[in-house]
Amino acid sequence: MELTSEDTALLIASENVHLILKRERSGVHEINQSRGQYGVYHHLFPQLKADGELFFQYFRMDIETSIYVLEKIEHCLIKNWCNLHQQKILPEERLVITFR
Repeated sequence: MELTSEDTALLIASENVHLILKRERSGVHEINQSRGQYGVYHHLFPQLKADGELFFQYFRMDIETSIYVLEKIEHCLIKNWCNLHQQKILPEERLVITFR
């Protein structure tokens, strides 16, 4: 099957549209931009950490146990960041999300 000039033009146009759409999707989603204000780690975790009983009810472990686990696996939770990441996800935040 041979491609006509119209087919070639359509292929080029569709590739360009795909590249344009792909570029528009990059960036940080609105939900992730407000993570510091509304996220569980930034909003709820400090309150839970201040009250040991509530911490235990929420995570089913003591604060000391969570600190111990964090110390043991923190090196695995650290990521190499590039310029594209504006808000880092801290190792403690990763662990809290995993616990829950």
